[in-house]
Amino acid sequence: MSIYFSLGLYFTLGVIFWTILEYFLHRFLGHWKKGKNVFTVEHLRHHRETDYFAPAYKKAIAAFIVLALSFLIFGAILGWVKGFSFAFGLALMYGIYEIIHKRSHTHAPINGYGRWNRKHHFYHHFKNPKMNHGVTSPIWDIVFGTNVKPDTLLVPRKLALDWLIDPVTKALLPMFSDDYQLRGGGTAEVK
Repeated sequence: MSIYFSLGLYFTLGVIFWTILEYFLHRFLGHWKKGKNVFTVEHLRHHRETDYFAPAYKKAIAAFIVLALSFLIFGAILGWVKGFSFAFGLALMYGIYEIIHKRSHTHAPINGYGRWNRKHHFYHHFKNPKMNHGVTSPIWDIVFGTNVKPDTLLVPRKLALDWLIDPVTKALLPMFSDDYQLRGGGTAEVK
């Protein structure tokens, strides 16, 4: 096996490992019922305030710990170069996750993946937090039976995302009416 193939393989395994980690962190640590931890507190606040994201320094500390441990563990098992390649794939996919997650809350979708991503993720936010834990991929939701494919999603007016709402009329933008409906009285709050 060539070194390039080997590095590419471990990089790809790091990317895949992130998707599993994303699912389990979100499903079990993000909605932890037995006591409080920093991740749960931040995550539940994000559910209450859809425009809130944990501060970057908290994410950086957590990411550093996970990446350092993954590099040390996989480096000791596979060798340091392969361990680095694995950790690099994990880190890159984590960065992609952060971008996708934030944009899903702050920007309208621009393609089929973006449309799917928002409906999948906001079903978790607005309908059932026990389902649709994957943010970047539905693979582990499918594997573990937590995947729901929503039709039209009801969004509480007070939690409506800016990109869904006409800033003048405070009504749902017509281009999103096939995927979303506003629920509750009053007008949507535009932040």
